[in-house]
Amino acid sequence: MIYSILILLILFLYLFIIKNNNNVYFCNKYDAIKIYNSDEYKNLEKYLQKKEIFYRSNKIIKNGDKNKLKELYISNVYDLNNSDKKIILNLCRISDNILINLLGKTINWRILCINEDFDWGYVHTIDNTIILHKSEIDSWKSKKLQYGLSFMVHEAIHILQKSIMKKHFDKMYESMHYQKYNLIDTLLKNDEIRDNWITNPDGLNGEWIFKTKNKIISLILKLNDKGHHETYYVELDKNYNIKKIDSIKNLNCYIYSKVFQSYHPNEVIGSYIQHLINTNGLGYS
Repeated sequence: MIYSILILLILFLYLFIIKNNNNVYFCNKYDAIKIYNSDEYKNLEKYLQKKEIFYRSNKIIKNGDKNKLKELYISNVYDLNNSDKKIILNLCRISDNILINLLGKTINWRILCINEDFDWGYVHTIDNTIILHKSEIDSWKSKKLQYGLSFMVHEAIHILQKSIMKKHFDKMYESMHYQKYNLIDTLLKNDEIRDNWITNPDGLNGEWIFKTKNKIISLILKLNDKGHHETYYVELDKNYNIKKIDSIKNLNCYIYSKVFQSYHPNEVIGSYIQHLINTNGLGYS
């Protein structure tokens, strides 16, 4: 009788705590098919360039085949084990507290894990789903809790930026002297930019411009010679034609930071809060 009760208790804990914990959902391969066929992904996919696909796929796809990249993601979905889920559930619980304290809102957590380190192993979002890589989760097991926590909060903020708090953040960016101006097509006409383009789902190149007293600037991500990203600035004339492309390190302007990702306002906010968590913990518990 006692053993039967214990078995029922364990089953209850699995079903209602591990599998369906509050606002956390762990995506499977069928969910991945929907994610990589969503409208947001289709919008991102149209900007992917051949060289970018090569490095995103860990140098597997050499011909720029976008469908093959999508298939690669879906075929490498990793089913999280209970140990992985326990870590993520704890991080989501603490992240909820931080987000509510900071912004008054949190998200319904949707987590998809990819087994291989595609996309340089970067944590990112597509639509309302956070995309993790198994190696990232493994690293959280050996590092301080706040390391994984900072990533989860960062990505949750991106989901809020793209959804229910978009208007709020857009107003904030305008107060930071960013201006909404779609330069994507203009940027992609430039050979140097197009050949080294990176499509960040959390903040597309060319969505915002930044005006100083005598310059109009668009900040972008570009691939360097080693296939990793660097931030560049594009100086524009008054008609928004490209005048100059150079490393952001050479831009004498306060928007450059060695600590924060400054090329897109979404990343400015996300990386700033991530930095606070990594250095101070924001009083998490």
